[in-house]
Amino acid sequence: MKNILSISDSIDNTRFDVKYSIATIKSYGMEPFVIVPEFTDEEGNSQSSDVLESLEFCFSEMQPDSISIGYIRNADAISRIAHFLTGSDNGPVIAAPSLISDKGEIMVGEDTYNAVLSRLLPVCQFIILNAYEAELLAEFEIRMEKDFLRAAKKIFNTYNCLSVIRCGERAGNKDFLFVGNTYLWIDAFKDTGLKRDVSFIDAISCELAADNSIFDAVQFALKRCCTEKEQHASDESMPEADNDPEPEPEPVPEPEPEPEIPEALSTEAETDSHPKQIKPTPAMISPAKNLREIARHIDGETNPMPKITIKGVTTPPPAVTSAIEPQGNKGTVSEIKAHEARSVGESLSELQKMKDKLKKMS
Repeated sequence: MKNILSISDSIDNTRFDVKYSIATIKSYGMEPFVIVPEFTDEEGNSQSSDVLESLEFCFSEMQPDSISIGYIRNADAISRIAHFLTGSDNGPVIAAPSLISDKGEIMVGEDTYNAVLSRLLPVCQFIILNAYEAELLAEFEIRMEKDFLRAAKKIFNTYNCLSVIRCGERAGNKDFLFVGNTYLWIDAFKDTGLKRDVSFIDAISCELAADNSIFDAVQFALKRCCTEKEQHASDESMPEADNDPEPEPEPVPEPEPEPEIPEALSTEAETDSHPKQIKPTPAMISPAKNLREIARHIDGETNPMPKITIKGVTTPPPAVTSAIEPQGNKGTVSEIKAHEARSVGESLSELQKMKDKLKKMS
């Protein structure tokens, strides 16, 4: 039986819960050995353990075929792990340090960050990063898809680590897998937050222990994780059987007949291809629109413009008024401020004069 060593802090009921690592390794039929440098319960109480003592015990009991290193908050624990692995005979080492969350939140202190870069990455052969962490390690901003290849190459040249970068929305929810001379865009792995979850990094570790290449291990682990998650989602969403009789449906009242519309107010016949449009409420109409409707009503009594028909759809004519929208200079500002002090009576008098003048012109 293959032996898998998983090292990570554990935080109850989060994606960092160690139970997901154990369940994933057991699902492969392999033996899990788990080291938890710091455990945090639901109330936020934490307890640390002696990492070096735990490593010595595990290596005295077995020889790990693969090692996964997850989220660790203590810089001293990271240094001890890296120092121990440097002088030991073990299988491939992969890491998902979780320096920055997928939302851009800083998750470790400066000393932990320095320990990851200077001590942990040199003993790893493969790392899992998100876009923010890739920018941090590559030391430049990722603005387009081709920048992910540049970042992966820079990380490989600096830390000698192959990588998979979880690109998120920056690359259409795809992940970028870089394995030296070969790279590939793959479907993204997403944490769904289900109670029964799967550890992506431990799934890769198990695939590597099964003698798969890193290129195949990532894709096989991704497929397995997504399959497990979809199955768990369907299990939890399935309703329980209910033996109670179904209630009888209530009678539906007959719809009241629609009131007849007088011929003088009726519009063109409606068809299935041209359903009746809902008139916007006054709250959705701007003050400028209300002014145009008033002016249109005045002009419509003297010389109404014909309706326009486009591809069988009849539309009302555009509102054109001499008082609000003078022809020729579109976009110019009218002299509204100059007339702000006029009374309502004066405004009505001017509108009546305009109406009389238009009648004489027709």
